[in-house]
Amino acid sequence: MWVANNWSANVSVLRASDGAHVITGAIGSGPVAAAFDGSNMWIVNSGDGNVSVLHLDPGPHITYVMTPTVGSWPHGIAFDGANMWVANTTSNTVSVLRASDGATLATLPVGQKPANIAFDGANMWVVNEDDDSVTILRAADYMVVGIVPVGNNPRGIAFDGANMWIASTDDNTMSKR
Repeated sequence: MWVANNWSANVSVLRASDGAHVITGAIGSGPVAAAFDGSNMWIVNSGDGNVSVLHLDPGPHITYVMTPTVGSWPHGIAFDGANMWVANTTSNTVSVLRASDGATLATLPVGQKPANIAFDGANMWVVNEDDDSVTILRAADYMVVGIVPVGNNPRGIAFDGANMWIASTDDNTMSKR
């Protein structure tokens, strides 16, 4: 289990079976989110506008693989099986990065203040805090396939295998799409 520690600018690795501490390593400024690509852990550094890509080696030791640059104040991250998608809060964009080498494949405009992102197997769902909406992007070709209204100030999103669940903070609601 990897935990991004925002205020201390590090990441902690905890053993999933019992929560025991494995290792803590310093990374970029303002780490807020993490996603796994099958080999490496991607940690979003909000304060630096980049993503630290890390590998846990035996020992345990953390190896820095690369640090791709993304948009301004990145916050959420999700993996689609080939690429990492990063929601950039103050640039109102999503960066699509090839997982194998961190290359930027696309920078896509979305709603105002994208805060989080989730994958449903075909589409990326981007929560837009200031628009009270979710932008749905087809992963195969980056096209917008929908924009749906949700509660006031949505922030959290998760896929349950059939539906997306969106948590909205200002009106204390949960939307199911």
